[in-house]
Amino acid sequence: MLVVAGCLGGLVSAGTAWLHLLPMSENHLALAYAGAYLLLGVALSGVRLGRKTYLVDLANADNRSAYVALRNTVIGVLLLAGGLLASLFSLFIGTAGVVAVLAAGAFAGGFYALRLPEVEAAYSNPKMSLKVSEKSQLAFIRSKIDSKSECLAFCRRLAASLSLIA
Repeated sequence: MLVVAGCLGGLVSAGTAWLHLLPMSENHLALAYAGAYLLLGVALSGVRLGRKTYLVDLANADNRSAYVALRNTVIGVLLLAGGLLASLFSLFIGTAGVVAVLAAGAFAGGFYALRLPEVEAAYSNPKMSLKVSEKSQLAFIRSKIDSKSECLAFCRRLAASLSLIA
């Protein structure tokens, strides 16, 4: 997932960087940018899903929350730093140049994902599932049941409030 989504993001970004060179009317250019935006959203969703799945599968029940917290913090800092650098670079190499640099970064990330070792979910690996206690499994199931009942209660309240509006 990470490889395909990263390479898709790189291809779409590279194509977007070259769009301004094509002889197109403004209407056609707007449609091309809209399509590129849609494809970049798909690629971003794929990268986020792949990253989340990889780290959750890598961690066991004891350190999963620490991995997720660290992942969110690192990604947040990288997004802020990347936005700052992209805005500074745009002063020197222009917007198309920045998009081309971001395309190179997407390709690099996609190809780097090929080097990541395979991981399996803790519950699918018998050696690791012994580390997960029965008590934590029951707590996990209870939390899902509680969240379902909370979700149903929220949906009922929402439906009631929508019927008052209508």
